[in-house]
Parts: sequence; C-alpha cells; structure tokens
Amino acid sequence: MKLQIKSQTPTIEDIAQVVTDTKDFPFLTYVGPRTWRFFDGYYAACEDNVFAGVLAVNRFGGWSKLGSLAVLSKFHGKVVATALIKKAVATEKGKVFRASANPKVWKIAENIGMVEKYNWLNLPFSVRLIYLKLSLNVVLCGEFMQFIKELQRKQKLANVHNHRHFVYIDGII
Repeated sequence: MKLQIKSQTPTIEDIAQVVTDTKDFPFLTYVGPRTWRFFDGYYAACEDNVFAGVLAVNRFGGWSKLGSLAVLSKFHGKVVATALIKKAVATEKGKVFRASANPKVWKIAENIGMVEKYNWLNLPFSVRLIYLKLSLNVVLCGEFMQFIKELQRKQKLANVHNHRHFVYIDGII
C-alpha cells in the first residue's frame, strides 16, 4: 500500500465522502460541502490512488492554521492523519498552529515536535482572525444552522470542548 500526500484541492466527490463519513465522528465539528471549498490550501491523502483524507489550511499574518482534518473511517489506524500533519508542518513556512479536541491528534502533534502553547484566551491575534474568517465562511456558505445543529448533536458524543493548542515555529522548535 502506497500513501501519497499532495497539495491539492479535494474533488467534490471527495468532499461528499468526508461530509458523509465524518457525521458520526465526534471530534470534527460539522464542515459542510460548501464550506470545504473556502480554505486557503489543502493536503489530500490517497492510498493506492484512492482518496483517504484531507487536511485544510488557512493562512494569515505569518501563521498557518492546520484544520479541518478528516480521514475516512476505513483508513483510520493507517497513519493517514500523521502523514497529512507531517507534510503540512514540513511545507508550511513560518508559524504553524493546530487545535484539536481529539486525543489522537494531540499525540500526533506531540510526536512530530509541536509544542502545546496557547489556550483560547491568549491565541495570537492572527490566529483569532483566521477563526473569524472560518466562522464568516460558514455563514456566507449558508451552512450556519446545520453547523449549530451538528455541534449540539456531537456534544452528546464526546467532550468536544477540551481543545488543546499546538504550535510549530520554523527555526525555533
């Protein structure tokens, strides 16, 4: 099995798979099919030329925010998420930020040398602006109500409020 990570926009079909497959995955808050089209960049994973997952990136003010991250369930446990995050950290220049409520993602971040640094109250201003942009995109894409419904539903599945924040600063860490 050969895993490839490419910097490319996922197809509409790939996005449809992600939206359907992650419906029951508690740690990815709903990202609708239209919202998926408005990130600044993407890393797509394919195993033997079959779409396996995607990591979206947003950039602003020298920061790259990694996420949303989605791996199709049939590829869980096959290091797809690790490969996506490693590729993004190696490729993105400057300061890289990743937040997640998923304990598996915390472990990946720590294993590749990211450092837990911030909490929501002291995030860098540029990262806060990225979050604002993401929120506006959800509204502008007409997916806000679905986002709220899914957020409420997923809160019953897991502790989605326990986010940990990790950074990798090129040349420092």
